Amino acid sequence: MKPKEIFEKLKTLNIRIFALRLGGHRRETMLYIHPDKSTAQWRKDLGDFRDHSERETSDWADDRVWNDLTSYLTGLGYCQVEDVAADVFEGRIAATVAKLVDDPDHEEQEDGFGHFGWESKPCKMKESPSGSEQARTI
Repeated sequence: MKPKEIFEKLKTLNIRIFALRLGGHRRETMLYIHPDKSTAQWRKDLGDFRDHSERETSDWADDRVWNDLTSYLTGLGYCQVEDVAADVFEGRIAATVAKLVDDPDHEEQEDGFGHFGWESKPCKMKESPSGSEQARTI
C-alpha cells in the first residue's frame, strides 16, 4: 500500500496521525495518533494550547512548555506513535570498512597519479651544451 492508501484506510476508522515539529533545542518531528479526532480538532487543540502556553523565561522554560504540551495532548487522548508501534529495532548504520581509492581530478589520470608534483609527468630537458635536446621522464 502507498501512504495515501494507508491514510485513507485509517481515516475510514476515524483514526488520524498528526505531526508536531517545534523549534528550539529539540528539532525532531513528533508523531501523535488519535482514535477519533479530525484534522480540524487537532488544529483547534494545538491552537488552544499555543494561545495559553506562555511561561516566564528561565533556563527550563522551554522544557516546561514541552512537558505541559505532552501532558495536555495525553489528557486529550493523543498517543505518541512510537508508543503504539508493533515493534522497534534499535540499531545504527555503520561504515565498517574504509580504504584509499583512486579519485583522479582528470580523465587522463587513470590511476590517480600525475596531476601535479615535480616528478609526476614527462618533461623536456633544457638544451644541452652540444645543442641537442633530450626528453626524459624523471
